[in-house]
This record gives sequence, structure tokens and C-alpha cells, in this order.
Amino acid sequence: ADQMKAMPPAAMAGMGAQQFGQLPPSAMAGMGANQMKELPPAAFAGMGADQMKAMPTTAMQGFDSKAVGAMAPAAFAGMGADQMRALPPTAMAGMGAEQFSQLPPAAFAGMGVEQIKAMASTAFAGMGADQMKAMPPTAMKSFDSKDLGAMAPAAFAGMGADQMKALPPTAMAGMGAEQLTQLPPATFKQMTPNQVKALPSAAFAGMTPSQLGQLPATSVKAMEKKDISLLSPEAVAGLQLSQAKSWSTAQLGALTPEASTAVPTDVFNGLSAAQKAAITKP
Repeated sequence: ADQMKAMPPAAMAGMGAQQFGQLPPSAMAGMGANQMKELPPAAFAGMGADQMKAMPTTAMQGFDSKAVGAMAPAAFAGMGADQMRALPPTAMAGMGAEQFSQLPPAAFAGMGVEQIKAMASTAFAGMGADQMKAMPPTAMKSFDSKDLGAMAPAAFAGMGADQMKALPPTAMAGMGAEQLTQLPPATFKQMTPNQVKALPSAAFAGMTPSQLGQLPATSVKAMEKKDISLLSPEAVAGLQLSQAKSWSTAQLGALTPEASTAVPTDVFNGLSAAQKAAITKP
């Protein structure tokens, strides 16, 4: 570490991937931001997880997008929350899906709004449920529709209520039926009318009865007729009276004949005469 600390930053410019790969993790403690800035991007391809784990947070500030893009996915397994927090947002632009998938869930505690904004949407294809679960709600505020659209459906199983609450309505436009169906029912309690309005109609085909049953009545009321027409009979079986009462006769009339038969009896009986008449029976 002392030898590394004493090495002039300019000397790092001649280091290659093989040489970098041979550096002991203990030597990383002497590495500074200026030294990292002088390393050729190709040299980062030699970095391993143990070296990353030993990298000082101050040195992380010397990373750029080319350096991150050159790193082997396995190296990211050594990153911690403090290192993630120190990584410049501009460096995140070089991260790909395979690299993202190797990040330990613990590292996500250090991820911020500006870092998410700087990431390529394609990188989110590498996100897993455990990583999603560890994502700070504040960071969720930066997601856009392309980010959500790139995520694997399995990743959505890790989303919590606080994260859903923080998700911008505009981001919901990227969600599909396969993704929506993986969301834990508890997240639907936090779904706002604006988030529901932003969901593509096709996404409603993936809704489950337990998910629909958790939606606030005000959010159910925000559904468009096309959204309602795509609800499956299985999903409609979870409809609550307060939700059904929030729908206009036009909205109730959008239920398919098959779905209308799944409206729970107690819910149907609690509707007004006009609402009952609007439901199309097969």
C-alpha cells in the first residue's frame, strides 16, 4: 500500500490489465483518485472482486464510464455501499446488465438519484429481486419508463411499498403485464391514481386478485375502460365493494362478460341498481 501511495499518478498510464490483475488487494489501500484517473480503461479489465473490495472510497472518485465499462462483471461482486456512494454518477453510464447483476444487494444502499439517472436503461436488465429489495426509495425517484421496461419480471418481486410510493408515475408507463404480476400485493396499497393512469392498458392483464384487492378505491377509480376490459376473471374475483362502487356505470360496463361473472356476490349485491344493470352478463 505504501509503495502504491508513493507511485506518481502519471506512472499508472503504462499499466495493463494483466499487471493490474496481479496487484494484491492490500495494495489498493494506497490507491488514490488521481492514480485511478491515469489508468488506461483497458487496465480495469484485470480488476477482481477482492481488489474492488479493498479499494478506498476516495479512489472510487477517479472512475469514469470507460473504466467501469471495461471491468469484468465478477469485479462488481466486491463493491460495497460506501464505494457505490463514492462512484461519480458519470461513471455509472458505462455499466452494463451483466455487471449490474453482480452487484451485491448491500451495495445498493449507497446508490443515489443522480447515479440512477446516469445509468443506461439496458443495464437494468441485470437487476434481481434481492437488488430491488435493497434499493433506497429515494433512488427510485430517478427511474423512468425505459428503466422499468428493461427490467426482468423477476426483479419486481423484490419491490416494497415504500419503493412503489417513490416511483414516478411516468416510470409506470414502461411496465408490462409480466412485470406487474410479479409485484407483491402490499405494493398496490401505495399505488396512486396517477400511477394507475400511467400504466399501459396491457399491463392490467397481469393483475392478480390479491393485487387488485389491495388497491385503494381512489386508484381503482382512475382505471380507464380499456384497462378494466383487460382484467381477467381471476383478478376480478378480488374486487372489493368500495372499489366497485367507485366505478361509473361506463366503467362497470367495460368488464368482459367472463369477468363480470367473477364479481363477488356480496360486491354485486352492494351496488346501486344502475351499476348492476351496467354489468354485462354472458
